[in-house]
Amino acid sequence: MNPDMDLNIDWQAYDAARARLAGDFIRQFGYLVEDGPLAVRQVEDALRIGSAAAMIMPAERLAEEAEMFGAMGLARLSGTIADLADRCVRHRYRPDELLSYVVRLRPLFFASIARLERETSPLVTRPRKAEKM
Repeated sequence: MNPDMDLNIDWQAYDAARARLAGDFIRQFGYLVEDGPLAVRQVEDALRIGSAAAMIMPAERLAEEAEMFGAMGLARLSGTIADLADRCVRHRYRPDELLSYVVRLRPLFFASIARLERETSPLVTRPRKAEKM
């Protein structure tokens, strides 16, 4: 794994989402899995054409969805991209400074999803917590 990759998963947030969403959890998680690559591509494409404005919405959406499922590293990176892109828009800068952030987005997204999917899979055997006597 890349040492620069912030693959922090907040399992308490994940468990809270699972409890809150109940039967809708898999469907909602599926939206992140399916829509996330599109958001990543939109951010990358926006950087290629030099449009900070086009980065903001997909990066914000990705940050919100990642945070909901506890993918905090992905949420932070996406949020940083959205914030920096917004600053570029306000100050009329090209988003060239975002390159180092955007190149980390795709690998972090897929690594985070892989980690969450392992936990989400009904086929995974999870260790039981020790019961109190």
